[in-house]
Amino acid sequence: MDVNLENLRKIYDDWEPEDYLNYQLCTEEGQLVSDLTLSPEHKNYWEQLSGRYHLTTVPCYIERACYRKNGNLKLLEIGCGPEIYAVIAAAQNPKIKEIKCLDFSEKFCKYVNNVACDYKSSSFPWAKLMESVLEAEIDTETYFDNFRHKFQGCSLFDMLNPPDVLEKDVDILINQECLSDCVDSLEKYKDVLKLFWNMLANEGTLIFTDYAEAKRQSFPVNGMVLETKTMFITTDWLISALEEAGFVIQETSSLLWPESYRKASRAVDDGKGIVGVRAEKWEIGSQ
Repeated sequence: MDVNLENLRKIYDDWEPEDYLNYQLCTEEGQLVSDLTLSPEHKNYWEQLSGRYHLTTVPCYIERACYRKNGNLKLLEIGCGPEIYAVIAAAQNPKIKEIKCLDFSEKFCKYVNNVACDYKSSSFPWAKLMESVLEAEIDTETYFDNFRHKFQGCSLFDMLNPPDVLEKDVDILINQECLSDCVDSLEKYKDVLKLFWNMLANEGTLIFTDYAEAKRQSFPVNGMVLETKTMFITTDWLISALEEAGFVIQETSSLLWPESYRKASRAVDDGKGIVGVRAEKWEIGSQ
């Protein structure tokens, strides 16, 4: 069993989903990062991160992926954790018919399924977060009803030891900022990218983000700071690995962390930022 994945499993088994969300998506003062904007005067590292850009990257990729597709789309997020804002937003697109999530944490799967049934079951301010990310007021009940009706559940899944029977013909597959934490070699990283390729339908879209040039992450759980190693990747290497797996790159983006953010961050100890890629699967003979 991969050492990195086992370390993460132990961390997440002890981390309550609401605590995780507050840590990842809120400032120490409790303000949603999506309400913050980038400014040279800001001292708080979340403000330097510019939460709105970070949280809207994947939803924007989803919208652009849907634009050129016909409809009745199957969307799958692997490694969703409790941060399901991207798939909640995606449910509002009429072209998306079915949404599923997969994660290796039984606790996170249970949380996601509960939120899908009733977002008010969580103490986390989901409605406020979605309004902030979209920069618009929403009809909260209709918004979450759309998600509930399209959501097919969140199930346990280990992408390093996948089952023999996989989800197939996925139209849009999402994986956000987790693969470099899970693997302990670049070859395993490439194996998972190929797994994603195999799960996609022809002309399906991979929406992928990961940490750029990071070596470790730290997590505060139950009063302790627990550390995991992170596979060091560069943007150029990632693009090359995706192309090697068979993907055609459609667009890339990067969110660079300023030096002051890297020094002050609660969530990431080093690295240059986050790289995002939208890529497509084109089999031989397709246009």
